[in-house]
Amino acid sequence: MKIKSPLSPLRKGGNVGPSALLRANGPTLPRNSRMNFRKGGDVIASPTPLIAHSSGFPRISRTNLANAWIAILLLLLVVPELRCEEQGGGTTPEGLSVEVRAAKTQVYPGEPLSVVFTLLVDGVQVRNIQYPRIKAGRFSMAPFGLPVERHLMADGRDVAAYDFATTVTALRPGVGQLGPAELRCEILAAAAGSGAFFGGMEGRAVTVTSDPHSLVVLDFPAAGRPPRFSGAVGSFTVARSAAPQAVAVGDPVTVRTVIRGVGNVDAFSCEPVSAPGFHAYPPRRSFTGGAVACEQVLVPETPAVHGIPPAEISFFDPSGRGYRTVETPLVPLTVTAAPLPRAEMQPPPAAPLAIRPTYTSRYGEAAAASLLAATAAGLFLFCRRSHSTLEHPAPPGPDRLAEAAAALAGKDVEAFYSALFRVVQHIAATRSELASAGIAAPPVGTEDDLAPLFSRCDRVRYGQYQPDVAEMSNDYSAAAFLLSSSSAPLKERTCP
Repeated sequence: MKIKSPLSPLRKGGNVGPSALLRANGPTLPRNSRMNFRKGGDVIASPTPLIAHSSGFPRISRTNLANAWIAILLLLLVVPELRCEEQGGGTTPEGLSVEVRAAKTQVYPGEPLSVVFTLLVDGVQVRNIQYPRIKAGRFSMAPFGLPVERHLMADGRDVAAYDFATTVTALRPGVGQLGPAELRCEILAAAAGSGAFFGGMEGRAVTVTSDPHSLVVLDFPAAGRPPRFSGAVGSFTVARSAAPQAVAVGDPVTVRTVIRGVGNVDAFSCEPVSAPGFHAYPPRRSFTGGAVACEQVLVPETPAVHGIPPAEISFFDPSGRGYRTVETPLVPLTVTAAPLPRAEMQPPPAAPLAIRPTYTSRYGEAAAASLLAATAAGLFLFCRRSHSTLEHPAPPGPDRLAEAAAALAGKDVEAFYSALFRVVQHIAATRSELASAGIAAPPVGTEDDLAPLFSRCDRVRYGQYQPDVAEMSNDYSAAAFLLSSSSAPLKERTCP
C-alpha cells in the first residue's frame, strides 16, 4: 500500500518525515513512513529520512537585515569621501586656478601689506567655496574679510573671480615665501545612477593650489635711528590735550594723548608724562578705532607750572625709506594757589569810630552815648558770630563718609574711593590746618596712618586697581576711625 503526500522543505539539512498519524481500517500509521505488513495483522512503520537542499535564497533574520542596511549606508558615505580625497590630492582640476597678488614685493618688519587671493573659475560650476589655507612662514596674517565675486573676460569667455583679501605683516628680515595657498571647493558634475535619469547634479570636492609668492623683508637702517623708535612703520600723527586747563594747586588734570595713522599703530606704547612741579599717576592705554589713546592724571603741586610737556613719537616711513619724529606743541595750563585755610582768614578791620571829645549840650551827650552803645553791641555780635562759626564749622568729613558707606553697600568701587579720598583730605586738613582742596598726599607727620589710604585711593582712581569688598570694608573702617579721632575744631579767634 502506498500513500502519497506532498512535502515542502523549510530549511537546509536532514530530517525525518512528520510524525502525524493516519488511520486505515482501524490501525494508526505514521505519515510518510514505510509500512511492512506481517502475519497476524501487525503493522510496523519505519520513518523515512528526508534531506532538504538549499534553494539559493537563505532566510535572513531582522538583525542581519539591519546590519546589511547599515553597511550599505556606510559605503554610500565613505566612497564619495574617498573619491574627494583622491581628487584633492592630485593635480589642479582644469578650469580652476588660484592667484596671489601683493601690493609690494619689498616690505619692512612690522609693515602691514595687503594681499589678495583670487579663485578663478573658467567653464565649470562650483559651490561650497572655502577660505584659503596659507603657509605663512615668517609672516603673520589677519583674518580674511568677506569674499568678493566679480567677472572677467578672458579670450571672449566669462571668468568668475572670487577675491579673498587679508593683511600680512612681516616678522623678521630676510627673503620669505607666502604660500602656496590651498583652496577647497566642489565642482558640479552630472549625477550617476538613478540621479542621471532625472538630470541631477552632484558635487565633487577638489583642492586648488597656487604657486608660492616671494617677498623680500628689508631690515631697518641703523643710521639716524631715533632713541624713541619702537618699531612702528607707516605714517602717524599725535595730538595732546588737557582738561581742565585752569586749576588750583592740588586739583587733578587729565592729559589725553592720541596716536593715529596708517601702519602698525599698536607698536606705540604710552610713555608717562613727567615734569617738575607735577605729581604724576600711571597712564592708561586703550586701542579703539585704529588709534592708541593714552590718559594720565597729573596734579600740580605749585603755581609755578605753566603747561603740559609736549608729546613726541618716532616711526619709520617706508615711502621715504627713513625715520620721522613728530611733536605736539606745549599744552597751556593755568595754576593758581590753593585757597587759604579757615584758621588763617582774618575778619575785616572795623571802621574807626569818630567821637567828639566834648559836647556842649545834654542832648548831644545822650546821642553820642547811644551811638557808642550801638557800636559796641554790633562789635560784640560780630565776635560772637565769628566765634560760633569757627568753633562749629560745617563738617564735610561725615557727609563724605556717608557717601562712602552708600557706595560700599552698592559695591561701586569708583564712587567709594572718590568719597573716601575726600574724607582723607578732610582728616589731613584738620591736622595740618591747611585747605583740604590743596592736599594730594599726606602732610608731614601724618604719613604713618594716612599714607596707606592716600595710596589706595590713587591706585584705584588712576592705576586701574580693583579691590574686593573685604579691602573696601577695611579702608572704610580705617577712615571712620581716623575721622572720629581727629581734632575737628580749628583754632578759635578771640575777640576783645
